[in-house]
Amino acid sequence: MDIAEAEHLHIVEGCSDIVTKISKEWGTEYILPTSPDYTVKYMSICPGAACSLHFHRNKHETFTLFQGELWIIYYTKEGDKKFIKLTKALDAFVIPPCTPHAFMVPTYQEFDTLFIESSTADSPDDSYRLSRSTSNVTNDSSDWGLYLRRDLSR
Repeated sequence: MDIAEAEHLHIVEGCSDIVTKISKEWGTEYILPTSPDYTVKYMSICPGAACSLHFHRNKHETFTLFQGELWIIYYTKEGDKKFIKLTKALDAFVIPPCTPHAFMVPTYQEFDTLFIESSTADSPDDSYRLSRSTSNVTNDSSDWGLYLRRDLSR
């Protein structure tokens, strides 16, 4: 069932009551009813797809995995590149503000990865893209890193 058609979604007065579906090159993002203080997104990522390397000056995010694998590259405050794999349901990863990060799903996976992004308020003006999203990367983490570095040098 499409989450936008959920009949059991109950909205508290004062919160947005619209589920917004946004198609992306890497999959689909559903912005659930929110308040001015927080945002919750249901994310569906296609195998072999990756979002852009990006950061937010103000937004603090937590990714919680429900299905599949989610690979994340992020950079520390010191500029060191780190790599983590979320592989089990309810694995989570916290991304503080000003942390460049990107996620992808390995190509060997035969189904979409599903996860929840919960965060402080989301604003389009608070996304700073350092590379482009893609629907086609390899499942080798070093190749994915090369892909991101190549885009950063443009």
